[in-house]
Amino acid sequence: MSISATTSFGTASGALKVVLKKPSKVLTVCLEYDENAGTKNTPSLTALEQETLSMQLRKLKAAAVWTSDVEKLAVFAREQELAMGNFPGPCPVVFSGSSDRIKDAVAAGASAVVLGVDSLSEEGGDDIETEVIWRVSSAEEVERVTTAIGDCVDNACFLIDCATVEGVVETLEVVPQAAVRIAVVDAMQPKDEEVNFARSLKRNGCASILVRGACVGDAEDVDYARFVVEELTSKKSSEFNFSGLTGSANGHFGGVASSGETSKWRRAKAIDS
Repeated sequence: MSISATTSFGTASGALKVVLKKPSKVLTVCLEYDENAGTKNTPSLTALEQETLSMQLRKLKAAAVWTSDVEKLAVFAREQELAMGNFPGPCPVVFSGSSDRIKDAVAAGASAVVLGVDSLSEEGGDDIETEVIWRVSSAEEVERVTTAIGDCVDNACFLIDCATVEGVVETLEVVPQAAVRIAVVDAMQPKDEEVNFARSLKRNGCASILVRGACVGDAEDVDYARFVVEELTSKKSSEFNFSGLTGSANGHFGGVASSGETSKWRRAKAIDS
């Protein structure tokens, strides 16, 4: 899907910004659900099991639930909607999958969709009837988006998804101050390095963290979600030494490439074995 430079680029309502960027500057934590990130023998959750997980993630104070699967998104969105008027209220459900399924995701109840800069086009496109999160990997891409969306930038959300630590830091620093800066870490790293790295990014204006592969439909989903949300939203020190930290083999962070340690989580050990 291409988006015209003259369209609204989503609703730009600012509702997602309110959820993800706290005045207190406490990090907010988004959790990705991706069954493909689990072990090969992990069965897919039933709809009832997924609804239960959705409720548990909300009660653990996840800021948002992300998924690239439209059918799974529909279940999450439906369950979250049931929490309207309750405390805690509904979590936004973000679609991070193929741009070809944006319309399906919006129809299924997506609170926001993730788009890359390739979606920007001078040609005609489709308006998106929900909020947009822009995936960027360089200062140049940030500039392209900010130029295209104009006055909507104050309510914009940027997902910083770079291949190096330096790239993350440099890109974070050029995102407009008023916008929401979201960084990506991989779940279940050795020595909890995803937690250390995420905390360190507060210095660079990061407001929210997406924990990629946090939930996969296995027995550790809730325990890990509780752990990472509590660790990243507590008032522990954000000091961390960048020295020696490198991106993992798949371009995300936590020190996989530079550490001989193993994760304490059974899922990560099974995947690594």
